[in-house]
Amino acid sequence: MRVFACWVLVVGSLSFAGCKTSGRTVQDVAEDSMLSDDDSYTDTVTKSPISNFGRIGPNLFRGGQLRKHEDRFTFLQSVGVKNIINLQTFHSEDDPKLCSKYGMNCIRHSINPLANDWVHLKFDWANFKAAFADGKASLERGEGLYVHCYVGKDRTGALITALSIYPTICSGEPYDAAELEKKIAESYEEFGVSLPMRGLKAEVMSWAKKPPAWLCDK
Repeated sequence: MRVFACWVLVVGSLSFAGCKTSGRTVQDVAEDSMLSDDDSYTDTVTKSPISNFGRIGPNLFRGGQLRKHEDRFTFLQSVGVKNIINLQTFHSEDDPKLCSKYGMNCIRHSINPLANDWVHLKFDWANFKAAFADGKASLERGEGLYVHCYVGKDRTGALITALSIYPTICSGEPYDAAELEKKIAESYEEFGVSLPMRGLKAEVMSWAKKPPAWLCDK
């Protein structure tokens, strides 16, 4: 089982008191990010036609690009995905005809993968925060969300981390920052990280102990 799938459960008791958004609380989102110990998780990952696919919770999924591959849309529909966030910059956007055919809201927030340690470009935090806001809204509506970039590693990993940890960070309850940091690291080990994006990974890892203020914006 993907180690990242149940890590919100590991971090404390998760007795959240949350602010309501679209009728759902942070507690609801936290509970949605937990998976039961049955075979459904393994079966979902095994059957996926999507590269580097992972199910983080009943309503949260991650992986590689979709483009015009209808079998990938069919699969995402079968697991309940309603919204797709695409973080790609240089490759094809998700096929709008397939998005429409399968009743999915496909959103693109372009994040330049060349904005890394080796190239002097500024990471697009404005677009990243917009993607986070859209993803958070989807989860708080109880709708299935799929996040992807090209391979499903670095940009996807950063956004998935933000979406996974904000119920813990923003609950107002104490949490084990060291354990949270460990779970983020395990996620990177499971899904991969590109060497040129090590700076982004370091930034994301720091959120466990020094979360950015925007993470809890309402």
